[in-house]
Amino acid sequence: MLILALAAALSAGTAVQAQTQIPAAARPSPELMAAVQAWGACMDAGVTAVPATEAPQAAARRVIASCAPQQQSLTTVTAAWIAATGLPAAQQAQMRARLATVSTGLEPRVVERIQQMRARPTR
Repeated sequence: MLILALAAALSAGTAVQAQTQIPAAARPSPELMAAVQAWGACMDAGVTAVPATEAPQAAARRVIASCAPQQQSLTTVTAAWIAATGLPAAQQAQMRARLATVSTGLEPRVVERIQQMRARPTR
């Protein structure tokens, strides 16, 4: 789910790319894919391990903080990838702005994910 948020945040940039010829550098690099996977795995593991007794907001903040190194790596790799796309500066700026929205809106999405997991019936 959280990986999808990142993909959605950058999707407008790829929609713009679809209207123009896509430079080879605009394709996600193996480093970018690895960073996405590492951050997503950390977040998923953290959300899955939240104790039922922990308040969702506190748990979300803790999970986000515990995955901060992976998020920082992802941010760095993504910024480098955006810069290497060869897209016009205005389109790169739009992609960077969308990337920033992932971080600013992350806590409510993690809280929602925790609540969804708790609402699922156990087998």
